Amino acid sequence: LAGLPRLTHLWLDGSSVTDAGLVHLARVKTLTEVTLWKTKVTRAGVERLRTALLGCLVIGPPPPGLVPLYK
Repeated sequence: LAGLPRLTHLWLDGSSVTDAGLVHLARVKTLTEVTLWKTKVTRAGVERLRTALLGCLVIGPPPPGLVPLYK
């Protein structure tokens, strides 16, 4: 990702990304939106990424029991 200095949006829906991978995303300060539906990240990982990327919309997995509108 370091080779993409203008990267602003990243959709990782359905990927196998984990909290460990989010550590690398936190270094990409140009990001303005990251979506993480149907991934292996935890709510805590999402919150850490939100803290690291202030101003970036981080859309994480839904809370337990919430069914997404799309599958």
